[in-house]
Amino acid sequence: MSSASVGAMPTPFTRSAPSLPSNGATINGSHTYQERNREPSQGEQLFEQYCSSKGYKAIKIGFDPNKDPIKDFFKINSYLRNLPDYIVETNKGLFVVQVKGTANIKKKEVEMIPLFIEWYSSKEAPLVYAFCFVGENPKILYADKVIELYKNSVDKVWKDGVVYRNLAL
Repeated sequence: MSSASVGAMPTPFTRSAPSLPSNGATINGSHTYQERNREPSQGEQLFEQYCSSKGYKAIKIGFDPNKDPIKDFFKINSYLRNLPDYIVETNKGLFVVQVKGTANIKKKEVEMIPLFIEWYSSKEAPLVYAFCFVGENPKILYADKVIELYKNSVDKVWKDGVVYRNLAL
C-alpha cells in the first residue's frame, strides 16, 4: 500500500462530500469512553451520510456500543474490539473502513495497525481510515499513512493514563 492518502489516488473518496450540519453533539476524542458512547457515534453518522450522498453501500461490520452494548466489552480480545467499522461498496471497488470522529488516535491502536493491514486489507479491498468531522469532507487515508502521521506527532495523555497523539489533519 502506498503511504499517500487515498485522496491522491483515483478512488471513490476523492470527490467532495456535502457539508453536513452538526446534530448538536460535541463529543470528541477528549471525552471518556463512557461519555463518547452516551450518544451515537458522530463520526459514523457523518460517514454514513457521506456514503449515502454518493450512492455507496456501507455495510456495518464492527461493534456498536450504542445499539448492542456488550457487558465487560474490555474483556474481549483487543483485535476483536477493534474490528473495522464498515465494508463500503462503490463503483470503483470495495474498501474496508475504520471511522474516526476525531484526529486523536491511541498509541495502542497504532501499534496494532500493521496487523490490521495484514488481516483486514487486500489489494482489491484496502483498509482505510475515514476521519469525519462536522462541516468538513471526510479525510480518507490508507492505514500506513495513519502510522506515518502518528510518528510525526507528539504524545499526549488523557486523564485515565491512555497515551494518544493528535494527527493534525
